[in-house]
Amino acid sequence: MSEDSFKPVSNDESNPTAINDLLDELEDSMDDVGQIKRKFMPRILPDDDEFNSSQVPIDTISKKEVQELIESFPKPMVQKPLQPGSSPSDEDNRFLCWNNVGIIRSQKSEEDQSIDVMFHDTERHSSVNFKNELNFSLGSMSDDVIVVGSNGNYGTGPSTIRGINLLEANREQREWNIDLPHVELIEALAVGTGFVAVATDQRYLRLFTDSGMQHYLFTLPGQILCMTAYENQMMLIYHDGAGHSDDQNLSMFVYQVDLKADIFRQVLKNVPVALSKRSPLAWAGFSDEGTPCTYDYSGTLRVYRQDLGNVWIPMLDLRSLTTSALDHYYVVGVSEITQVVKAVKCKRSRFPAFTTEAAELVNFSLPMCELDTDRGRLEEEHIRLRLAGSSYKRLINNESLRSFAEPASDTTQKQLVNTVLRLFAMYLKQDREELAKNLVYMIPKDHMSKLPEFAWKINRPQYFIDALNRAIEEREQLEQDMKASQEEDSLSLLSINSHHSFGKDLRRELDKSNNNEVDNKLKPIPLDKLTTNTHSKDNNNKAPIDDDSGDENDAKQAKRSKSVNYNLFSKNKRPRVA
Repeated sequence: MSEDSFKPVSNDESNPTAINDLLDELEDSMDDVGQIKRKFMPRILPDDDEFNSSQVPIDTISKKEVQELIESFPKPMVQKPLQPGSSPSDEDNRFLCWNNVGIIRSQKSEEDQSIDVMFHDTERHSSVNFKNELNFSLGSMSDDVIVVGSNGNYGTGPSTIRGINLLEANREQREWNIDLPHVELIEALAVGTGFVAVATDQRYLRLFTDSGMQHYLFTLPGQILCMTAYENQMMLIYHDGAGHSDDQNLSMFVYQVDLKADIFRQVLKNVPVALSKRSPLAWAGFSDEGTPCTYDYSGTLRVYRQDLGNVWIPMLDLRSLTTSALDHYYVVGVSEITQVVKAVKCKRSRFPAFTTEAAELVNFSLPMCELDTDRGRLEEEHIRLRLAGSSYKRLINNESLRSFAEPASDTTQKQLVNTVLRLFAMYLKQDREELAKNLVYMIPKDHMSKLPEFAWKINRPQYFIDALNRAIEEREQLEQDMKASQEEDSLSLLSINSHHSFGKDLRRELDKSNNNEVDNKLKPIPLDKLTTNTHSKDNNNKAPIDDDSGDENDAKQAKRSKSVNYNLFSKNKRPRVA
């Protein structure tokens, strides 16, 4: 087959004869698929850029354009580690720690550097002062221990921890120092009852006793953001992966720590930390009653309520209390019993002046709707008092807080009844009878009858009073059903436990009986021991034999040695001894 025959088929030649010739040529060249494609594809398909990919132009992109494209994508916010209650580290005079116990301040001058520690309760402890020759930049304190940390003069190491145990009677032995490995930098400090916690950039969590002895070492699941402690509780907030755009993805762990009892266990695990949109975390800590709290740069203070469904409740918007956009509040503590936030108001700054030593108390105020109206204010007060009442019920179970929580609970209940009655009157004044009837389910149970009495006194229609009475009966029935359901659940749980207990007791008794049976069974004696013992007994019990009885003994021995002819398969009786 010559090359002249491989000419393109024109439109004029599109006839059956030409097609048959082309097919014959294809059959002759089936051995080389590549050759077929090179020679016949131009004759089958038009010579166009749409079908010839080798002729498509390739746009060249420079490295600079690729870099600009990458940088144009929004990066997730990753906040650097913060020490709650501290001020920026680039200031010469700054706060290392400010909490409910006291204040740790660092002063730097051309001549000297020092650390000052002041306690709020001056009757319990006097102030402490020592030189800052190691450039301590982090601090934390409890009622009994002061701890500061240093990452070296330039923040690159070596890292050192210094602790002062105020419970130590010997003043010369109060202070202790520990050097961390050169590859580790301190990122967070926390002091609780009997323990000191240190988190490092190598994601290590190191636990020490209040006297400086190393006790535990753990690896954190992510980069630490902050750490705080209260009595035997410790809270860790860390980056749990990348967030979306300007939002962070933070999670919280809460541990119970008691090194003397060798206890270190999780109380809360992987709790998502709620923050305002595009707002970094400004402070985190425990309330005076041991509840986790957070405060972000938007000015919102939140309290974590596990008893209400594991939710973060915004208890106060501190930003709404400022008159200027440049003013901020610096939070140092929270109290659930008194329902206040301890904070310092900062003029044109986020951090207080170095000479500040006192914080003000700001009452809780939930960011509800229509707070500029009487209805909005009463509804906010109603919800806040109900939240406070549920908090007091939880705190009453704590023996150390019961003496404070019980009086506060009684006062709050009286205030709640008064607020509900005021809301009831306002709803009736606005002819919102359905809203007024809903308050039957929200007023304390012992005061439900006050609502129909109040409606009767102000001459409300009888049908409305009857509706209130029906709502009261419905609430009582609901509470009875709920109580019965709880009792059934308790009985079911008790029955399950009793079955488990019965099974355990039964297995225990069976094990005992089996053990007794095994003990009571006669164990076979080895043959060698049996023979040896028999011979020894015979020898020991053998009595001296007179010569006269020799013939008689020989006769007996001969009789015992005679064989017995006994066929097991014989139907006859047992044969006699021959």
